[in-house]
Amino acid sequence: MTTQHSRASSDSMFLIKDAHPSSENKGECDLGQPIKCGQTIRLEHLNTQKNVHTHAFRSPLTNNQEVSAFGEQGVGDSGDDWVVICATKSGTWERGENVEFRSVDTGRYLASSNNAKFTQANCPNCPILGHYEVMALGKSGGKNGVTTFKADIGVFVQPN
Repeated sequence: MTTQHSRASSDSMFLIKDAHPSSENKGECDLGQPIKCGQTIRLEHLNTQKNVHTHAFRSPLTNNQEVSAFGEQGVGDSGDDWVVICATKSGTWERGENVEFRSVDTGRYLASSNNAKFTQANCPNCPILGHYEVMALGKSGGKNGVTTFKADIGVFVQPN
């Protein structure tokens, strides 16, 4: 999985969905309701309808834990589940505020790094030149990558 620094691309848009139901988690994410800090969610890529997923493979550039696009039309497994960790004490994930995502399966944090860019040298003629690797790190933040993200824009449409 890769990321870009462009806000103008629909490739940076994700749908927030219920986590997979389990004995600890009922998988409830009520439409239009704020996401609570500590809540478990899935992030489904809007264009591909695949989930942000982590598993025990090495990422191609940094050799951290790989994060990939997984599943069909949002259907996947528990490797798609992420705990929302808020930077503030507001109790909910607010637009514009920093947030981290910790994998339920691996305990690692979703991350990206400006030092992990796909170039002609490390990925000759590949379709993702100029993109940045997305990986999962063993701890929050650090020199290996940035684990903080923020919601910038969003639209929720409800009929009258």
